Amino acid sequence: MFGGVRSVEDDAAPRGPVVALALRVVGAGSRFLVITIFYNGVGDAVGYYMKGVLFSEFFQNLDWSPITDPQYWWDQRWWGTTPMFWFSALVVSVIGQSMLGEFVVFSLLSFLGLVGFVIAFRRSFPLAPASILTPSPLRRPRRVCGALRRRRAAARTCIR
Repeated sequence: MFGGVRSVEDDAAPRGPVVALALRVVGAGSRFLVITIFYNGVGDAVGYYMKGVLFSEFFQNLDWSPITDPQYWWDQRWWGTTPMFWFSALVVSVIGQSMLGEFVVFSLLSFLGLVGFVIAFRRSFPLAPASILTPSPLRRPRRVCGALRRRRAAARTCIR
C-alpha cells in the first residue's frame, strides 16, 4: 500500500464491504418475506412498525408527546421496548410508510455499527491478522495465535 507495495488484502478490500452491504439488503428483504408470508404478519417488528407509523404523525408535526408522555409508553415505562417505537417513528417520518424500507434502514444502520467495530478493532490491534475477525468456525485459533506471535504481538492478546 505504501511505496508501491500492495498486499493481497488490499485487492480484496473493496469487494468485501460491497458484498456485505448487498447481503444486508437481501437479508432485510428475506426477513420481510418471512414475517409477511410464513408468520402471517405477526412479530415484534410488525408491532414496532405499527406504533412507529402512529408516532410518526406526531413527530412530523413536531409533537414529541410519544417521548415525553407516559400514556404512550409500553407498560408506562420509558425503557425496554418503548424506545423501539420512537426509533421506528423517526425512520418512518423520514422514509414514509414502508415496513420493508424500515427493515432496510435498520439493517444498514447495523452494518454501519459493524463497520465501526471493525475500524475500532483494527486501530486498537493493528498487528492482529485480518483473519481474527472471521467467525470462529472458519478459522483455526492456533494459526491466529501463531500469526500474532510472528508479528511480535504480546502473547496476552492471543485468542484461545
